[in-house]
Amino acid sequence: AEVVWSPKESRSWESFRRRMPADFDRYNQLNIQPSKAFYDVQFKTSIGTDKKLQVALLCEDPTAQIHYTTGDAVPTLTDALYAAPITLDKSTTVTAANFEAGKIKSKSITKSFLVSKLTGLPYTISFKNTWYDGANKNALTDGIPGNTKVYSQWVGLAKKANGEITVDMQSVQAIERFSVGLLNATALCVLFPTEIK
Repeated sequence: AEVVWSPKESRSWESFRRRMPADFDRYNQLNIQPSKAFYDVQFKTSIGTDKKLQVALLCEDPTAQIHYTTGDAVPTLTDALYAAPITLDKSTTVTAANFEAGKIKSKSITKSFLVSKLTGLPYTISFKNTWYDGANKNALTDGIPGNTKVYSQWVGLAKKANGEITVDMQSVQAIERFSVGLLNATALCVLFPTEIK
């Protein structure tokens, strides 16, 4: 709503999010139950200069104190306090939550991350689908597995055309096994390929 009544030049997300906790206090006094997603931890991956997968834990709450575990156990105050991106050497599950005054303030959120020889490597696609572009240029190698709840991270190929994905391994390497995740959602015009080779 603030976007509607505030002049464009005076809009500031940083200012808005600093004022949000006071708004939640006011809503509680009015017995209004808004979404608390503002306090939830978000996960963002990147590739470090050492070519390893890094996971940043972010939160819109400016006073967030994020504790996390490498596993699916719900974090407590005795678990690691987030201060800098976490470097992953192998496929790992990370669970994180936001705390305030010694109590958990958000949902406990768990995300899985895949680390392989392909992690962070560049690739090209011969026939790219503009509907499903993965939302970033490294969507297929960013360490985030696809799921059926978030479609934006899926990468599609052109309809009724042979598509080819080429990953630049940057050196000669032995590959022991290869796996690929596929989505079939006919309502979204997403179908399994007839063949993979």
